[in-house]
Amino acid sequence: MIGTPSPSLLGGTLEKSCKHFYNFETERFSTMQTLKNLALALGISEKDIPSPEMPIKDIVYNSKKAESGVIFVFITGAVADGHRYAADAYAKGARVFVCEKPLDLPGDAIIFRVENTRRALALLSAAIFDHPENKLRIIGVTGTKGKSTICET
Repeated sequence: MIGTPSPSLLGGTLEKSCKHFYNFETERFSTMQTLKNLALALGISEKDIPSPEMPIKDIVYNSKKAESGVIFVFITGAVADGHRYAADAYAKGARVFVCEKPLDLPGDAIIFRVENTRRALALLSAAIFDHPENKLRIIGVTGTKGKSTICET
């Protein structure tokens, strides 16, 4: 199944049906999300989301960390192209993929093709961690004297 993003990259509404958990392997907190919530964050049309209630526990871009319940995002770098590791990620249990190029995977793979996987990774990360940017308090210190003293104390 291939879904394509709608013109509005942030289209759709994310439901607040997630559970927070601690992943001891990655040593970080995450939230359990549904495939629907994360696909909507990419602007994927709701009709293009198979298995919308599928639980997603993490997002990875390294095939060594691929497993069941994660979204695998293919990143193209200066040396390596993540798309080359599609079969490895699939063999380790990943079934949901975000890519820029066509993939040759079995029929049970859910593939979302996007223009920019780096941007998709950022949007998915914000969604799976319940948009931490909305909880930050930002303070600006301006002026010509005393900024270093104020900021360091």
